[in-house]
Amino acid sequence: MDLEQRLDVLGGAANTEVVGMQAGRSLRRGYKTNWVYHAAAGNGRRVRLMSLLMTNACSWQCTYCATRRDRNLVRTAVRPEELAATFDALVQADLADGLFLTSGIPGRPQAMMDRMLAAVDLIRNRYQFPGYIHLKILPGADDAQIDRACQLADRVSINLEAPRDDALRQIAPEKSLPRQIFPALERVARNRESLESGTRPVLRAGVTTQLIVGVNDSSDRELLQVSTRLLRQRLISRTHFSAFQPVSDTPLENRPAESMTREHRLYQADYLIRTYRFQPDELIYDANGRLAMNRDPKWTWALAHPEWFPVDVLRADREQLLRVPGIGPRTADRLVSARRKGTPRTLDDLRRLGVIVKRAS
Repeated sequence: MDLEQRLDVLGGAANTEVVGMQAGRSLRRGYKTNWVYHAAAGNGRRVRLMSLLMTNACSWQCTYCATRRDRNLVRTAVRPEELAATFDALVQADLADGLFLTSGIPGRPQAMMDRMLAAVDLIRNRYQFPGYIHLKILPGADDAQIDRACQLADRVSINLEAPRDDALRQIAPEKSLPRQIFPALERVARNRESLESGTRPVLRAGVTTQLIVGVNDSSDRELLQVSTRLLRQRLISRTHFSAFQPVSDTPLENRPAESMTREHRLYQADYLIRTYRFQPDELIYDANGRLAMNRDPKWTWALAHPEWFPVDVLRADREQLLRVPGIGPRTADRLVSARRKGTPRTLDDLRRLGVIVKRAS
């Protein structure tokens, strides 16, 4: 295949690796839409990322994966020089704002990690690109490669995929949480401070991981517990939850797709933990450790704790206010500030401060 055909294959395949991306609209000057995706930035902006696999060849047998070794598909690859030059052309044409780079693992993970690092090094140093790069650290990458990834990228991702090693082995027999994933996360955290002595910020967009939801019997409680533990150990900046979707010609092709509602509830629960100071075990789960699907986790918690209510709007502290459905962090801050200047007396007063009055009342 020529370069454009290879990029079509590898760009489309990478879309399954990236959470929160949508295919871009038609791009001008002949560039293909499945090379560039619109992703949500942390500040609410939409950014255009060239999203690519270095290769879709893989020696590993992950049961859910579209690029697993025994799946029947066309395999191809792109060289570091080709990738870097193509990305620079997209940037110069104002068609891309950043890069997300991952890869299959044909043979030794270190060999493919070297190729990925070579591509990013060219982009940074030959083409002088100062913008956003998100680099996937492959399971089995060595310490020096992890350090170099931290120097070159704005964000790295090291995916757990499952909350326990036995659960991971069910779906990815070549991977190991204690031997590969956790040591890599610890290496990033241990070296991050020392790397910041350089001229550019190190990992300014943080470290992310991904957990697959519904691919095995892992409960919501387990997923949130491991995510919270890594967050509080400062090993990750945040977790992406990805609802399982079956892929044809894989061992799990007949497993039902996981509900997107479950994925959404996990994101809501994770937000409560990160922003509202909830503990994972405070949330309400069913007998199987699953969150309720018919209402959000904060509302479910409030209904299960009538002893917390009613809350005195004029006297409750910020933490008490945050436990009320319909009151978020900014609204709680506005309410505390408003009480110093006067007395909110009506539901309309609360509504003007941002309270979702129907739910709160």
